Amino acid sequence: MSTRIARSVSTGLVLAGAALTAGGIFCFPLYAPTLVERLSLSQAQVSTIALAGMSAQYPLAAVMGSLLDTYGTWLTSLIAGILFSSGFGSFAYQLSKAGRLPPGSANSPFRILVACFFLCGVGTAASLFTIMFSASQAFPGHTGISTGASTAFFGLSPLFLSVIASSFFSNEAKELNVTKFIIVLSITAGIAHVVAAAFLRIFPPKATIPHTADEEIDNPVPVIHPTEHTPLLSGPNKPTDEVVAPEQTIRQLLKDVDFWLLALTMLLLLGSCEMVLSNIGTIVLGVPMHRGDVTTGVDTPSGSEGGVVQVRLLSLSNTCARLLVGPLADYLAPAPLAHPTGEVYFPRKRYVSRLAFLSTACALMAIAYLWMAAGVVSQTDIYLVSIATGVAYGSAFTVTPSIVASLWLGPNAGRNFGIVTYAPFIGTPLFAYLYAFISQSYQLEGETVCTGTRCWRTTFFITTATTTVALLLSLTLLRRRRESV
Repeated sequence: MSTRIARSVSTGLVLAGAALTAGGIFCFPLYAPTLVERLSLSQAQVSTIALAGMSAQYPLAAVMGSLLDTYGTWLTSLIAGILFSSGFGSFAYQLSKAGRLPPGSANSPFRILVACFFLCGVGTAASLFTIMFSASQAFPGHTGISTGASTAFFGLSPLFLSVIASSFFSNEAKELNVTKFIIVLSITAGIAHVVAAAFLRIFPPKATIPHTADEEIDNPVPVIHPTEHTPLLSGPNKPTDEVVAPEQTIRQLLKDVDFWLLALTMLLLLGSCEMVLSNIGTIVLGVPMHRGDVTTGVDTPSGSEGGVVQVRLLSLSNTCARLLVGPLADYLAPAPLAHPTGEVYFPRKRYVSRLAFLSTACALMAIAYLWMAAGVVSQTDIYLVSIATGVAYGSAFTVTPSIVASLWLGPNAGRNFGIVTYAPFIGTPLFAYLYAFISQSYQLEGETVCTGTRCWRTTFFITTATTTVALLLSLTLLRRRRESV
């Protein structure tokens, strides 16, 4: 018992160390003002760099899931370490070499910065897969708590990194030395993930079967929709040959209406959330700190200073959501389990479907976007939007892996989750460029990027509508599968 506890604690510490260093791309709002000032990049160029990092989490998600299913989480952790070191290291090198450039300079490292941030985004996906599935494999009976707790450190990473940035890499004027900060980030993130890979290779997390074939299950709650592979007459206390769920092909998955309902919900919800996450640094530019400052004409804070506060709120709310939603989902909506006899059952009473958490996140963001479009006039007003975005983003990523596993029972949970995450891969660039081009259309002569509330009000009226559509889609899926998920 003591060996098992020591191993569990060690696994938790290793994963926490990797998770805390994995959120570098979510700190982009801290880098954006420097890129605008020193490299004279346009809003579309700044959004493209951010988009490269955010979207890169998804193209190889299914590949990462398959590697994880086949070889284990140590390999995805090693990949993350290599990509973080090379991506952030090259980004810092290009930034230091460029110096200050005029608008439209032929020496602009814009394309190289896009490529560097893309590598960092792929590394982020590999890291997140490592953290989520290592935790869920180690504690299969408590997937909500284990996934929520482990990914909470991942959500805490931007807050942790922003505190480090402002404490050790900012001058008296609160301006961040982006180059030095990113160099240190490339080193620490690389080391943390390589160490995690070595540990997971030596001590791989092994999922234990909650019940053996001859064990009595305490008050099991059968799933109403059994499959054709569920035995008709066997009970949990009547051992039979173990039934293994057949592998589901990708084609079968894509023909499922439930897949498209979930994918479109994720596209609209997470795509718009990641637009806020990556552009909050320029959203606050030119916006007064307090409502009273609008009429008094008090100078607005610097972009990096205003961005730091928003990044911390996003990170903290993201973390709290992951910590709270995981245990809450396990209590109110336990995930179904497959008994060795082949019976699929709920381990205890359910009060609500896990899909309800996804619908709640959509409703929250619809309200937040409406407030952003119609009510915000100061940076303190945006606090509510940052908190809501963090809560919705963290909640969605906490419950979605278990929703996917419950919708399509079988051995390909990693692959299926990876395929579902292609949805925000499409949604994020759609919303990012929507923001960039609308903002650029309001840009005044002489401005490098548009500043002020006029730049994004139209964007958030549009996202209010799209998130309302996501809410309707999630409610449709909830109505179809609330008895089995």
